[in-house]
Amino acid sequence: MDVESDDDRLMNRVRDGDRTAFNRLYAVLSGGLFSFLRNRGVAHDDAADVLQNVFLRVWHSRHQFTGRGARPWVYTIARNCWLDASSAATRRAAHPETTQPPADSSGEDNYIARETAHVLQAALAQLPEQTSDVVLMSRFSSMNTQEIAEVLGISDGNVKVRLHRGLQALKEALHE
Repeated sequence: MDVESDDDRLMNRVRDGDRTAFNRLYAVLSGGLFSFLRNRGVAHDDAADVLQNVFLRVWHSRHQFTGRGARPWVYTIARNCWLDASSAATRRAAHPETTQPPADSSGEDNYIARETAHVLQAALAQLPEQTSDVVLMSRFSSMNTQEIAEVLGISDGNVKVRLHRGLQALKEALHE
C-alpha cells in the first residue's frame, strides 16, 4: 500500500498553485538540499544561489509533478541544477569550505573538527560521483534507498551496494 507522504501532500498543493504550501515545502526541504549541495563541493554563497534556482524550477515545473515522490522529484531537480551550475572539471577540483565548529569548542576541538571535515571531504571527493551522491543523499539528506533510487534512476539494490561501498571507503579513509 502506497501512502501519501507529508511532502507529497505539500507538493500536490504547490502543483495547484498554493504559495503557502510552496513556502512550507521550502522550509521542509531547503536545509537538506543545502547540505547536499555543500557536500557536493558548492561554496556557501553558490549553494544558496543554486538552492534558489532549485525552488524556482520546482515552482515553474510544478505541473509536471505526478502526485507521489515529492522528495525524490525535488532532489532530482537539485541534482540537475548542481550539474548545470558546475562543469565536470570544476566539480573535481572543488573543495568545499569546512564547516565551523561550535563557538564554545576548545581550540583542540576546533582543530579536530576541521581536520575530520577535511578528511571526510577528501574521502568523498575520491569516491565515484554516483557513489558519493548515494552517500550524501543517505547520510546528509536523510533520504531512504527508494527515494535515492528514484532520483538517480537506479534500482534499490544498486543504491544499497553503492551505499555500502561508499561507507566502507569512508570508514577506511577515516581510520587512516
